[in-house]
Amino acid sequence: MDRENFVKLSGSLCVSGGAQGIGFSQRPQAQTKPHPNIIDMKVITTILSVLALASFVNAAEGDAKKEKPKMDPAKAFAKLDTNSDGSLSKEEFMASPQAKKDAAKAEKAFGGKDKDKDGKISKEEFTAAPKKKKKDA
Repeated sequence: MDRENFVKLSGSLCVSGGAQGIGFSQRPQAQTKPHPNIIDMKVITTILSVLALASFVNAAEGDAKKEKPKMDPAKAFAKLDTNSDGSLSKEEFMASPQAKKDAAKAEKAFGGKDKDKDGKISKEEFTAAPKKKKKDA
């Protein structure tokens, strides 16, 4: 190999010497590291994207839970009236799922619905809309 070809090749190749003579190999490429701020921005962007997606999914699930229709009061009364006598005893009322969650609140609700204070709630008393409380101004 002559000197001209060596000079042309040396722009992209490097010379290595040894006992076996001169050989050519590619120059090692300098590894460039991205700027630390770029890495931080990518991480932050990824985290924010995941959080945004999670909030949309959570909001969609929350809306689905809120759309649960309430049971018709007449159907609820029929379901609670286990002995089919046309009225709810205190025991029947306290056997409801809501009463099992909070017994004290259920006792108060039973007393509020039993308008004639006979110890039973008639279908009319059960289905009647509750009176709105007056606000003191």
